[in-house]
Amino acid sequence: MNLNREDERIIRAIEGYVSDECDDIRSEDNENNTNEGDTTQKNTFAEYTPELQRIIQDQQLRQDLGVGGAMTGTKGVINDHKFHLKQERARKKIGETERMEKISKKALKSGWLQRQLVNEKNASFESTEEADEDIDDMIRSIEDEEDSFVKNYKLTKLAEMSLIMSKQKFGIFKEIDVEEFVSCVEDNDSDVAVIVHLYQPEIESCRLVNEYLQELAPQFKHIKMVKILSTKADATFDVVALPALLIYKGGNLEKSLLRITDDIQGWARTGRCSLEDFEDYLCRNHVL
Repeated sequence: MNLNREDERIIRAIEGYVSDECDDIRSEDNENNTNEGDTTQKNTFAEYTPELQRIIQDQQLRQDLGVGGAMTGTKGVINDHKFHLKQERARKKIGETERMEKISKKALKSGWLQRQLVNEKNASFESTEEADEDIDDMIRSIEDEEDSFVKNYKLTKLAEMSLIMSKQKFGIFKEIDVEEFVSCVEDNDSDVAVIVHLYQPEIESCRLVNEYLQELAPQFKHIKMVKILSTKADATFDVVALPALLIYKGGNLEKSLLRITDDIQGWARTGRCSLEDFEDYLCRNHVL
């Protein structure tokens, strides 16, 4: 272990004190000799500096408590030194605490602490007022931005609504005859989509599609939705392909969705389909 000069000086002092103490103990032959040894020890102890006195006191305290490892030899001296350093740190901490308590008491008596607290409170109040003003400015700025956003949003929605209003309106799901078929899919604006459901009333899935189109028609008034018996539209049309949806736009056939029960998950297997699943299917196929 490497020791600096100060550590070596302290250790030599401890060793000297321990050696003197041991010599005194060995020379105790009678009560008079013991008293003389104690007197000599006390006189010698009194001659040490305050620092060395604390070192010796700490060494004796450690031995009385029986803590800190070896008590004799070189290790014992080193352990004494370590214990002393810990005691010094503890004394310093206690001294600082006592000093702060004295300062606090003086501050309270002089009124300085009260004045300091008042000043800090005033400064905090001023800072709070400034922060409140900043927050108010921020809120006003946000409100201005929101007003601008809301105005633009309203204008956009009005433009969209105007565009929708200008388009043809349907909103009902009706049945057509073969004579109406051509005019139904051709006599429309070029951007109008027409959904034609080919069905047979005895097929349960066809009845369910008719029910769902009946519900969707009022929600999608810009889309024409009609139904026709498959045998009227085409006498050779195979019922295996039902229910079938034909999607027209601008008089042209855009898509043919045949046997749609196979394309909607779970319908063919369970025989059940919700309105949400059916609507989602039309959206995925860009019909709605």
